[in-house]
Amino acid sequence: MNPELFAPAGLPVPVREDAPKVEHESEDAKGYRIVRTEEAVFAAQPSATHFRYPYVYGPYQLVPREWCIVRRVLDGRGVIVLPEDGLTLHHHGYAENLAHAVLLGVDHPEAAAGQIYHCADEEVLTLRQVVEIVASALDHRFEIVSMPWWLAVPARPLLAQPLPTHRVFDLGKIQRELGYRDVVPAREALARTAHWLAAHPPVPGGQEETVLQDPFDYDTEDRLIAAWKHALAALPEIEWKRAPGYTLSYSGPGGRARSSASFE
Repeated sequence: MNPELFAPAGLPVPVREDAPKVEHESEDAKGYRIVRTEEAVFAAQPSATHFRYPYVYGPYQLVPREWCIVRRVLDGRGVIVLPEDGLTLHHHGYAENLAHAVLLGVDHPEAAAGQIYHCADEEVLTLRQVVEIVASALDHRFEIVSMPWWLAVPARPLLAQPLPTHRVFDLGKIQRELGYRDVVPAREALARTAHWLAAHPPVPGGQEETVLQDPFDYDTEDRLIAAWKHALAALPEIEWKRAPGYTLSYSGPGGRARSSASFE
């Protein structure tokens, strides 16, 4: 969980089950306790199977990340702040998919005995995709205001860490050994979650919002957005003698025009 343990900062992508673990409490106090717990479990029960969950989402989640988006939809907000255009990849797992992973271990006890498996949705969505999918499911559209991560303070509950680095599991082991595949695709699962939260909204200022640490302080958000847009508008226009390109090897939208109108 601590991207600062690596130089440059950032967890390996993807993270395998045999990746280095937290060795000292000073590195990551919670991670250190988790590692010691894993070791104690297997010392007492060598044939146990441990399923490492990412953040879980879906009905009844006590830390409903998607509520940060859904409440803004219900409150009629037309704008939302994201760090670095929302390009951070954070692995999450829909509750139904993660339950399926555990049941695969029950169905294949010999293969699963003594193993550790990473569990998560097969598709890892960017933070921006999460916002857009949730908003679309509720027939809403946000203006997404991208800011540097250190300035995008309102997005901290969505980012759930102090850096915009990625957290991605390698799911190859559970796919190969237990045959895991998502029961519900991530995009559909997010839409279901959005609808569920809209129909079962947490109490304002209640346990979920307290845990999320999102104050939904729209007045301050608006002042920040206005100041950011003012700063952008004040930038001088820069003219390039020759604008940098995407390299001649790039062939997608916005790339070099074809040299011939027809293919021969």
